[in-house]
Amino acid sequence: MLAVLLIAAGLVLLRDALVGYRAVPGPAWIPLGLGAVDGLAPGTGFLVGGIIAVLVGVWLLYAALRRRVRSRAVLRARTGVYLAPGDIARLASAAAEDVGGVVTASSKAGTRSVRTTVRTTGGPGIDQAVLDAVHQRLDVLDPAPRVTVVVRGPTGRSRS
Repeated sequence: MLAVLLIAAGLVLLRDALVGYRAVPGPAWIPLGLGAVDGLAPGTGFLVGGIIAVLVGVWLLYAALRRRVRSRAVLRARTGVYLAPGDIARLASAAAEDVGGVVTASSKAGTRSVRTTVRTTGGPGIDQAVLDAVHQRLDVLDPAPRVTVVVRGPTGRSRS
């Protein structure tokens, strides 16, 4: 809304400049507007308008300075690149699927934690291998999220 108001003010200024150079016929709008409000006596409307303007200004300051919810994770690189939770989950699943013995992998992620569930053919230490692979892949995030791995295989279910 502020952008629209600034564009409108710019157009009025441009028109008045063109009128001043006699490129556009007619009276300038800014002096007409100032003449219309000149001589107005203070009244209740000005008080109400001032109070509303102050409240809107305080609200805008609060909105600008309040703590924001992190909806994206920042990469360690100084490029200003962010990842959404869905992208983090895809990275974790791809890292888990690269581990030998993993049949399928699925992940759920937030900006601070990742839970990866894998189906395996079995094998000792696969949970730690998946955990290491996901940690290595997500090490580019700042801060690195907490990773939980759930392994489902022929021997049952384990968690790390």
